[in-house]
Amino acid sequence: MNLYLIERTDRVGYDEYDSIVVAAENEEEALEMGPNWPDKDYGGCWASKEKLIIELIGTTTRDRDVIITSFNAG
Repeated sequence: MNLYLIERTDRVGYDEYDSIVVAAENEEEALEMGPNWPDKDYGGCWASKEKLIIELIGTTTRDRDVIITSFNAG
C-alpha cells in the first residue's frame, strides 16, 4: 500500500480536521477515505475533494486504512 498525506487548502476552523495520512492503493482510493465524517458529502468536519491536496509520502505493509488524523479541537 501507498501512504498519502491529504491536506485541506481552505480555511480550517475549530472542531475540523486539517489533514490525514492514509494507506491506499492509489490517489483516487485515498481521496475517498477520510476522518469520521457524517456522510459521503464530506460534510461538517472535512472538505470537498476540490479543497484537498494529496502527496505520496511512502509505502507500508498495513492494510487500507486511515493511519492518523490532525483535528483542531475548539
